[in-house]
Amino acid sequence: MYRCPADTIPSANGTRLRTYSMQSQMGNFYGKVYAETMAYNPDYVAFRKVAELGAALPPAMALVFLEENMCSMNDGYLQVNNGTPVFPDVPGSYHIWSTGVSYADGHVENHKWVTSVLKIAVKAGFRQASIGTGINNADWRWFSQHTSYKIQ
Repeated sequence: MYRCPADTIPSANGTRLRTYSMQSQMGNFYGKVYAETMAYNPDYVAFRKVAELGAALPPAMALVFLEENMCSMNDGYLQVNNGTPVFPDVPGSYHIWSTGVSYADGHVENHKWVTSVLKIAVKAGFRQASIGTGINNADWRWFSQHTSYKIQ
């Protein structure tokens, strides 16, 4: 359930068990995680409950789980930096430059990346800590618009 069949490259100790992560602005129930998330994105909402979603980011647009590229896979938390054009953790592109995503309303889709910034070859031993991009990058803008919104 948390592993995409398209992820066929083994990790150092065998078959990878997980390729999906929860984006960091969602599910911030516990104090420490909430504090870390707010430190990364101090001007953006960190959601604790689905009921906190609304007009600015409705459940049908709010990303919850998405594939994470194995080059940045380190935990189940896909860090988001909404105010800075960077991907601290790298969304996946296992399906010909697209990724599987799920939304807070329960629907899923395969999202196609439109720029080259997330078109990263998936290969054993490769590490990508962070990817910077411009503020007008279409993929970064789409991603940030589907993860949170600025606190009013």
